[in-house]
Amino acid sequence: MANAERYTSDALLDLERDILEALDKLKARERDKAMTLVTLVQKHSEILNQVSSWLAELDVFTALAEVSVRRSYHFPHWCQDGACRNIEANGLRHPILETMTTQFVPSSVSLPEDLRVMLITGPNMGGKSTFMRALALNVILAHIGAPVACEELTLPIFSGIYARIGADDDIYRGQSTFMVEMEEMAWILRQSDRESFVILDELGRGTSTFDGMAIAQAVMERLGSESSPLTLFAT
Repeated sequence: MANAERYTSDALLDLERDILEALDKLKARERDKAMTLVTLVQKHSEILNQVSSWLAELDVFTALAEVSVRRSYHFPHWCQDGACRNIEANGLRHPILETMTTQFVPSSVSLPEDLRVMLITGPNMGGKSTFMRALALNVILAHIGAPVACEELTLPIFSGIYARIGADDDIYRGQSTFMVEMEEMAWILRQSDRESFVILDELGRGTSTFDGMAIAQAVMERLGSESSPLTLFAT
């Protein structure tokens, strides 16, 4: 110790040595027990993984059952005719936002089969994004076999559900907000087909007003004329 003196005795030195030896023995015993446990787990890893899978599945079903009762969820109705591509929803709610407020206003919507691309417009803070997210989340819940946050929901089975929402850059890959938008939109255009469900929120916000309008128009025309997925497009 700098600028200090240390005083000890033979008895204290013996005690210190005994403590250090005990700590070393404790660490060695802990290592032995840990290795024994690892070996035991490896020996029974197959059954442990199976039990873990069963417990996870049970946990999911229990959680879905609980939220269904607490939040008055209902199971959706599926279109019996394979050619049916419309969505009908009454009392549609956002499954996350409704847990954070007591003033959530449900929506009702009818998306007919003959209108493949629907434009949603209105004032800022008018609920366009919330409505689209609520519908998309409930469509996803329906497709995993879960009850939905809706009084009544009728829908077809979609081959894919695609969303282009938000505006974030990717500094780790050196991509601007506009670049991220365009890459994600290009991927959606390549992957989607007539059996898909697509939601787009304010596409083109990462660039200038006129460029954004041109991109949005081109994407809408492409979706409406080629792959023709059921699309909600918010301005």
